[in-house]
Parts: sequence; C-alpha cells; structure tokens
Amino acid sequence: AMAKFHILICLVLVAVSLALYLPTLDYSYALDDRDNITENEHIQITALTPGQLHSAATESLADRRPVANVTFALNYLIGGLDVRGFRLVNIAIHSATGILVYILAFLTFQTVCRNRKDDTEAVLQSGVKASLIGAAAAALIWTAHPLQTQSVIYIVQRMTSLATLFYLSALCLY
Repeated sequence: AMAKFHILICLVLVAVSLALYLPTLDYSYALDDRDNITENEHIQITALTPGQLHSAATESLADRRPVANVTFALNYLIGGLDVRGFRLVNIAIHSATGILVYILAFLTFQTVCRNRKDDTEAVLQSGVKASLIGAAAAALIWTAHPLQTQSVIYIVQRMTSLATLFYLSALCLY
C-alpha cells in the first residue's frame, strides 16, 4: 500500500514540474545558450559515433562538462536546434531531481523514526505517515520553488541540474 503512495507522490511531482514549465517550451535560447549550443559546432552531431560524441564532450566551450555536452549533442541529434527538445530534457531532469529530493527526505525521516526508543506499532505507523508527508512537502517545495526557474528554463544550466541530479542519486544510493 505504501508503494502506491510513493508512486502517487512521484506522479504529483512530475505533474507540478510539467504544469510549471511546459508553458516555457517556446522561450528562446538566452545568454550562454548561444555559445554552448546554437553556435557550438561540436555538439551539432550528425551521427551517434564515438568520434562525434568525444568531440562534443571534450572540444566544446565548456570542455570540463563532458556529460552535459553529450546530452546537448544527443538533443541536437534528435531534434536539431529546436529549443523545445532541449527544454523538455531540462524539465525531465528537474522532475527526476524532485523525485530524488522526495526519496532522500523520506529515507532521512525514516532513519530518524527507526532510531526512536518507543517503537510500538502505532508509533512506527505514525512515523511512516509523518515521513511521507514531510518528504512530499519538502519535494513539492523544492520542485515548485521559483529559485529553480533558471536551471530549467536557461538551457545551459542543465549543467547545474545534472550535478544536482547526480549528487542526490549518490546520496540516495548511499
């Protein structure tokens, strides 16, 4: 039964991300997007070959950000310079990160609840409910917070979003 709540909360987080950011799909590229994407011949790959992926990863302006550059190259390969495809990937990364915020918060709250001395069944059940509500609230606040707008709408900020995604993944897996 708890799995259904987890799935429902994750679906709500994705729905919130979509509701907030789908209206931005047609916004144009801005600032560093031009240097890193629209004018970056290295990410404008025409085939999925090791040589082109290597060039995208290592010869782009932000050559110390190979993972982000490869995602830009894959975006370009699939949809050209259509900004909507790039922004959809940013929204997907944001949604996945929101889910990881939920998971990390839930795991943290559960650890606190399990370490309590009064571990009767009623107390454990109330701890699970509190963990679900607290984790969902934290993830919703993070997902909908206006501070996240730049990392989703500004395409090149995918670099920041990916870093957050990978850090949270590592913490959750730990």
